[in-house]
Amino acid sequence: MDAQHISELGTILSIWAHPDDETCLSGGLMAAAAANGQRVVCVTATAGERGTSSPELWPPERLGAVRRLEAGAAMAVLGVAEHHVMGLPDGAALT
Repeated sequence: MDAQHISELGTILSIWAHPDDETCLSGGLMAAAAANGQRVVCVTATAGERGTSSPELWPPERLGAVRRLEAGAAMAVLGVAEHHVMGLPDGAALT
């Protein structure tokens, strides 16, 4: 997709379950849109605090804090100024 086609998308809203999902799956699109001057908003449902196979080394509160910082750094690199973490519990079913 070239810059002209990306600009035709207008505002981009991306919604993801965990930090880094957005960067891996749509980082290029978000960066291109931001570079075009388009509004890009990224919403992450959780801090990804349970995304480890080693919870004794990475307890949820520690991992969640690190992943939030990493997501913020990724948004800065991508040029996305609007990033919101909803703070929903990672790995839990919502009822």
